[in-house]
Amino acid sequence: LRDDFGVPVFYDSSKWGYYITKPIFEPYELRLMVDSIQSSKFITQTEAQTISQKITKLGDVYTKESLNRVAYVADRVRSKNDSVVKDADRIHKAIAQNRKISFRYFHYTPSKDNPKRYSKSGNVYIVSPYALLWDNGNYYLYAYLTEKDAFRTFRVDRMENVSLLKEEKREGAEHFYDFNANEYAKTNFAMFEGENKFITIKFVNTCMNAVVEKIGTDKITYKNFDNSHFTVQMRIGINEQFYGWLCTFGNKAQVIEPQEQVDAFREYVNKITSLYD
Repeated sequence: LRDDFGVPVFYDSSKWGYYITKPIFEPYELRLMVDSIQSSKFITQTEAQTISQKITKLGDVYTKESLNRVAYVADRVRSKNDSVVKDADRIHKAIAQNRKISFRYFHYTPSKDNPKRYSKSGNVYIVSPYALLWDNGNYYLYAYLTEKDAFRTFRVDRMENVSLLKEEKREGAEHFYDFNANEYAKTNFAMFEGENKFITIKFVNTCMNAVVEKIGTDKITYKNFDNSHFTVQMRIGINEQFYGWLCTFGNKAQVIEPQEQVDAFREYVNKITSLYD
């Protein structure tokens, strides 16, 4: 071969091949995926590292180096259940195929001999799965229980022996048609079920960022109270986890109405202080 001026051109055949001029994923997109995997509490440390290494292979030589530098597992509380990712996949399949699933559900205990306490005396749950929700780094199943004629949430990392029941179709579809995942997660504060009630809370102005980051602004009313305080009016799942979050603000937050909630929060605080009498 010769160039336009008739000079012979020699090619190095060892470098022949196909090259991708534009990668499928930009480097920042790969870093985002790795960071998301590493920050997910429902994925075990081993699984997070395995998935991150697979994502790293999608990058070019230069991107791989940067991904290897950020592909670490932070020192955080993680799930100990190695099957969470595969269980979530089984649940997705059950939803797609309109089938029920079965599983055992447990809670952690302080006992070294029996660190797990199983619900329903160890008997299996048979539920109709409708949605997987991701909240605060954890995976939750939103499912219909026929015997309760109601929907419930379950932490996927506390589910064991998840099985797809191919012969049993889901029930409860008529109660799911207007489900809104974002609204549900917000009103069921911290993914713990509580009775939805109106409450008004007064905060010191410096708490605004923390409050908005936690509960958002959708269907929440923020008002100026005075030069140093603002109020939040909302309808939300009221439970001990909600009160616990409120206590993190110390004397910078105060329930002001309705009186029912003022009394309930006072009782919650009194139970705590009584431990130190």
